[in-house]
Amino acid sequence: MANFPYSSVQEPDVPLSNLAVAYEQKGLIADIVCPRVPVTLHGGQYYKRRKRDMIQVTDDRMGVNGSPGEINGGYDLGRFACEDYGLKEKVMRSVTRAADPSINPFADATKRVTSQVMTNHEVRVAAAYQTSSNYASNNYAALSGSDRWDTTTGDPISKVLTIKKYLWRGPQARTVAWMGYEVFVKLRTNPFIKEALGSSGTPDVPAAVTLKGLASLFMVDEVVIGEAWKDTGVVGSTSNEALIWGKSFGIAAVEASPTLQSLHFASCMSFQDRKVFTWADPEPGLEGADWVKVTQSNDIEFVASDGGIFLATVIT
Repeated sequence: MANFPYSSVQEPDVPLSNLAVAYEQKGLIADIVCPRVPVTLHGGQYYKRRKRDMIQVTDDRMGVNGSPGEINGGYDLGRFACEDYGLKEKVMRSVTRAADPSINPFADATKRVTSQVMTNHEVRVAAAYQTSSNYASNNYAALSGSDRWDTTTGDPISKVLTIKKYLWRGPQARTVAWMGYEVFVKLRTNPFIKEALGSSGTPDVPAAVTLKGLASLFMVDEVVIGEAWKDTGVVGSTSNEALIWGKSFGIAAVEASPTLQSLHFASCMSFQDRKVFTWADPEPGLEGADWVKVTQSNDIEFVASDGGIFLATVIT
């Protein structure tokens, strides 16, 4: 463990920053469905391509000496404003001094803080992706009653393929279907899914439904499952745990290497990726303490409201 000098100056800790960037929890899908786009300014503007410019049917007939018709292409202006996020943890030097050689208190603190920063980001993306106003009117529906997929009459394949026709994507974008863990569990025993995949599974012995099989049925490039949890209970009180991605299903057009001009559903404009800062504080306790802080700065921007679909409450 490094013995940091007492100083009020905060500089990024490169090894710990690398650990923070590499550290991943199980079941996080935010960066898959809403990829990060590096930006050089805390706030700024970007240009959105217009779908109509791509699909407009314009008379292109010409006479022998005629001039070709003219189209009026252009861009819509979008603006982003990154917000700053961060958490910190104090590591007492007395704890560091007494720690077993196999334990690195600073690395452990970095993992804990990073985990909570990443969980908060996952919660923000999940909330935004499950907000109907972020979608075009034809691209959102809420299921109820016998249409839900945990009933014997709810047909996920028909519902998804019917609404999917309204999804627009650029030529470089892939389609990524996302769902909460509870939704996937119910899809495994849905009779329409089992029949389409040729499975004879029962509710007690679930069908062999794979993500690849679902991707084929829903005509998408990839299926991801949000398995991450959140605890919204106040520290010191009873835990209030819940799955982050809930009981919804969606599809997003996602570019593999997104830029400010990507024609897909949404981008996470990232002014600063996760960084770790460390500094010493002589005040606490007998020997003082060292702090570890993890920060990031970003903004979720919906580039094309018809670049995704959202089905709410697909199960009870």
